[in-house]
Amino acid sequence: MSVKRFLIVVVHRNGAALLRETVTDETIVGACIAARRTAIDAVGPMDPDFFFYFEETEWCVRMRRHGWKIALDPAVSVTHRKGHSTQAVRTEAQIEALRSRLLYYRKTMPPLLAATVTINRVVRVVLNTLGQLTLFAVTLGCVPRIRKRLIGYGSQLVWLLLGCPRTWGLPDKCNQ
Repeated sequence: MSVKRFLIVVVHRNGAALLRETVTDETIVGACIAARRTAIDAVGPMDPDFFFYFEETEWCVRMRRHGWKIALDPAVSVTHRKGHSTQAVRTEAQIEALRSRLLYYRKTMPPLLAATVTINRVVRVVLNTLGQLTLFAVTLGCVPRIRKRLIGYGSQLVWLLLGCPRTWGLPDKCNQ
């Protein structure tokens, strides 16, 4: 099988190059992507089931499965203000990220592996919620950072316990 060429541009932190030469990788951050039209035609566009998180990661999996390479180019510099667009809706963004992560597992992994990592993720949400609840109680709720984390993890746990309602998450998300 011949090797196909594919270029995805990496985001650089603070305008400084992270690499000295072009390298291949498994996936990239989707803040800035350049892709060959032939690659897009071969694998299709990004999956509309994802919104805001993991769409580029799942796309890279499909690209690699079709023989395309993912490349990081140090000659390109882009500044990405991670989390800036979701600051006002942080809890909703955390729920959306969890939804996309669980969807990514189901779409890209064999069923047993997807179930295993999903259970692991749910257990982590439960343990993080309990840990933050304990810290909240010990500090009498006086530490803003602990309150924010408790709200974030607690909201994810409630979302899971309610059966992952579609109405939770980021506003104006894609129709599914």
